[in-house]
Amino acid sequence: MKKMVCFYQAKCEIYDRSLTDLRSPYDKTEAFIVGEAKKYSTHYAESLKKRFLNGMEELKLKDRIK
Repeated sequence: MKKMVCFYQAKCEIYDRSLTDLRSPYDKTEAFIVGEAKKYSTHYAESLKKRFLNGMEELKLKDRIK
């Protein structure tokens, strides 16, 4: 489960970095998401979360069938 959470966070962070060139002066990997990009970032994170949860449910069902 921890690996899935880390993977989710990494996917969201990479997507956020693709939306903007604004970076923190202290951490060049941190992306600042403002304005219109915030809507896209939130939508991506929510849809990715749904896909992860659906995938987890499918794995649980497969384990029950075995």
